[in-house]
Amino acid sequence: MLSKKKGDVAQAIAESIAETFSSARFTNLFKDQTLSEAWTVGDALTVWYSLGHLVLVVAAWRAYNDKSTVFQILDHCRPLLLKHWNVSEDVCDKLRTVVNETEAAAFAAFTGCKDGDDLLRFFSRYVSGILGAPVPFSDRSRFEDELMGIKYRGIDPILNATVCNLFVGVCIATKELLEKSSIDWNSPNPNKSQATDAKEPAKIHPNGPGVSPAFKLARVIGAIVVLLLVLFVAFAALAGALTHPFHAVGFVLFVAALFIYGGLVRRGKQ
Repeated sequence: MLSKKKGDVAQAIAESIAETFSSARFTNLFKDQTLSEAWTVGDALTVWYSLGHLVLVVAAWRAYNDKSTVFQILDHCRPLLLKHWNVSEDVCDKLRTVVNETEAAAFAAFTGCKDGDDLLRFFSRYVSGILGAPVPFSDRSRFEDELMGIKYRGIDPILNATVCNLFVGVCIATKELLEKSSIDWNSPNPNKSQATDAKEPAKIHPNGPGVSPAFKLARVIGAIVVLLLVLFVAFAALAGALTHPFHAVGFVLFVAALFIYGGLVRRGKQ
């Protein structure tokens, strides 16, 4: 009985999000917009679908704020969402790439919005990405972005506000449905093998949305640079410690910092 109810809720969530972010809705909203050169309608539709996927992620985290539960909700709902959208293998692969590359930043930017201005700034960036001119998610204003040479695509405030209202509306409805369902999402999923075999976007990072391979590589390189810097300074302090007591104290502090750093790295890997 629990599994049936779980499946019913997952189906209702998928239907609601898929209908809100359907290809027909996309065509109706963006039919008068001009895409960037070499940016196809399929590319734009993929980013549009990624916004629908972000609804699922945000609603699940807002409803439970527990990574295990969120993962289970995504495992149940994502295959159904893709089925409702009836995406091709090519679009599904592109969607996986978009989610990997942008969803972590988009999730942080959306959940960091404090007022209506922040929301409109967020969705103006997302709409620009849909039209083929991705804009990094940040706290900067559009004016500051343009001073830095960052170009937006699409300047229709009504379109941005419409997309914002669609997203917020279905996000609230999804969150409320999850909270009212009283389901133990961590119980076994009878359709797990089916969901695993299906083409779907990459898994979400334990602390939120997916982290791109490029970001992971940058983080590793940064850790190596910091470690080398600490070792260099520690070596210099050791050399000075042989001639001056004050330098000896500095050497001890740097060694302690090195052990603390190692502990933080090990914790981050867990």
